[in-house]
Amino acid sequence: MKEDILMLLNLKEISDIIKGLKIAESYISSDSIKVDEDLQKSIIDMLKKLEYVEHEYSNKSD
Repeated sequence: MKEDILMLLNLKEISDIIKGLKIAESYISSDSIKVDEDLQKSIIDMLKKLEYVEHEYSNKSD
């Protein structure tokens, strides 16, 4: 069963996830940790998608 997880999150929670993904991406980029290239691409992709969702969601709540 595939559910849209974004339906379960509010704007604050989405923002917090974005902050966490930015921290993870920054940590990975600094070569402090080695991760699979696919995982790094996935993190960046999720970050872009969630930033878009946050932008759209915040525009609708204004």
